[in-house]
Amino acid sequence: MRRSGLASIWPGFFTTALNEESLDIVIANSSMLEKGELPPSTVKNFPRPTLLQIHGIPGYPPRTLLFYDTAGEVFERASAVSRYASFVMRAHTVLFLVSIRDLENPAPEMARLLNTYIIGLEELGGNPSMQNLVVVLTQADRWLPAIDGFPKIREHLVRGSIAHLANSGNYVQTLQAISSELRYFLLTKVGAHEFVHAAEKFFKSTRFCAVSALGAAPMGHKLQTKIVPKRVLDPLIWLMEHSLTPWQRFLIKLRS
Repeated sequence: MRRSGLASIWPGFFTTALNEESLDIVIANSSMLEKGELPPSTVKNFPRPTLLQIHGIPGYPPRTLLFYDTAGEVFERASAVSRYASFVMRAHTVLFLVSIRDLENPAPEMARLLNTYIIGLEELGGNPSMQNLVVVLTQADRWLPAIDGFPKIREHLVRGSIAHLANSGNYVQTLQAISSELRYFLLTKVGAHEFVHAAEKFFKSTRFCAVSALGAAPMGHKLQTKIVPKRVLDPLIWLMEHSLTPWQRFLIKLRS
């Protein structure tokens, strides 16, 4: 976010790390990406969060983000969720990141992973009906060329510049429309009926978005092209949207 150019379209926008460790992590990861290198894989442990505060997103109050960089395999087993990811119990909104191209059988695997998360959350004493779920389809650059009949999704990803974020109110309406398109895509092209139905049954709300963090697949831990991220802020906008209280929504409508 620091080098995305957002401050040029959102007057008053800036981010601050809240401790030295968080600042070091942000700077180190940004430096690696600029050199065409990827950060190392996350080890399986209970991580210390990276703390980042965001100011100046139009329509939203300042927010503090806690990034827990947890190893992906933690969410393969409910017992591991309980042991290494107990922080999910306090989350109001959950980002469910999944790369459908990396799954041999996407539909049943997505349903299994969601079921695993629900079991792990409930074993911690949490309740999925108190959480909003944002399903993030990652590495969109890999599966985008294969989809037909979804021009809105394609256009949204291809035209993924930050300029479209200038009016955050209108952008949320766009995200809602894209969420509906992606839901239909998962049902008709991926066959993820059980996943979608379970998500909508168990969680307070379910939204869908798609991102491409790099713009092209890397070779090992090396990037082959300059990073061209697409729609990577969509999950953040959903997080901000779900964080609003009814009173804050009312005040925002009065000001708009």
